[in-house]
This record gives sequence, structure tokens and C-alpha cells, in this order.
Amino acid sequence: MRRWLSNLIRFKREDRGAMVAEFALMLPVMMILVMCGGEMGRFMLLNQKMDRAATTMADLVSQEETMTTAKMTTLFSVVTPTMTPFALGAKSTMIVSAITLVGSTPTVKWQRTGGGTFSQASKIGAQGGTATLPTGMTVAAGQTIIVAEMFYDFTTLFVPNTYTIGVIDNQTLYHRALFRPRIGALDTIS
Repeated sequence: MRRWLSNLIRFKREDRGAMVAEFALMLPVMMILVMCGGEMGRFMLLNQKMDRAATTMADLVSQEETMTTAKMTTLFSVVTPTMTPFALGAKSTMIVSAITLVGSTPTVKWQRTGGGTFSQASKIGAQGGTATLPTGMTVAAGQTIIVAEMFYDFTTLFVPNTYTIGVIDNQTLYHRALFRPRIGALDTIS
């Protein structure tokens, strides 16, 4: 009995393995924190890239004097390097629209899609239909607004949605940029 009691006292005083046990308990928590941090960084970078892609596309289109489908195809090729390192294809799409006044109604005069095959409808409106402009924005008679909309189907890579607490869940991200043409009216596309 005495030997058992002395072994128990010696075990209680032993602290050489305490750090290993604490580390083993903290390792899963630290791994989740690191992976969530990586996912947050990826999410923020993707949003910045999407904003830059939409702004670049709207800016490039607005610099043209006239627009053709061939020029639009060439301009859509700019999206891929702008979005690097994010894969496009089935995860993204860009929609470029020209909005002018028809009577007193802002109307989508033409619209082209590129920069991926992700199926998404424009939040501005369909070609030939009434345009939904941001609050406070108007189109004056004889003016055109070029709108570039970027959509991306975001899915987390490292962390399941249960650990992100709704901050970076799987979702469709959206960015848009609006520019007025600098040279031509750009109200038609050939």
C-alpha cells in the first residue's frame, strides 16, 4: 500500500510531460485558427481581384469609340490575368452592359457575357429591358453608362462552413463598376 501511495505522489509531482499534453490539446484549435486565417485571406484577395477585374473591364470598354463583338471577346481575355491565381471557367462570369435612355426609361441597349461560364443573370437587367441602376444614379438624355458585373462562385477550400460562423460561407460574390464612355456613345454593338 505504501509503495502504491509513494508512486502516486511521485506521479503528481512529475511535470515533464505536461507541455506535450497541453500542446496536444491546443493543436486542433491552432490548426483551425490558421486555416480560418488562410481562408479569410483568400476571401479578401478574391474580392479585391473581382473589384479590379470589373473596374478594368468597364474602363477598357469606356475608352473605345465604337464597340464590336470581336473587341468584346478580346477585352474579356483581360479578365483571366487580372483574376490570377483564381480559376475562372465554371466558377465565374462577367457581364458588360450599355445603358441609355429610351424615352424617359433607362434601358439596357446591349449586353455581352464572358470571362467564364458560371450561369448568372445580370443584376442591372436583360438586354432590351429596363435597367436597374444604383440608388441615386441617373442617365441623362444622349448619355450611355457602361456597367461591368463580375460574379464568382466562392467555395471554401480549407475550412468547412461550420467553423467560419457565417463569415465566409460558400456564396456567389458580386462586384460591379460603372463608367461613362469617353469618346463615342457606345450605345450600339456590331
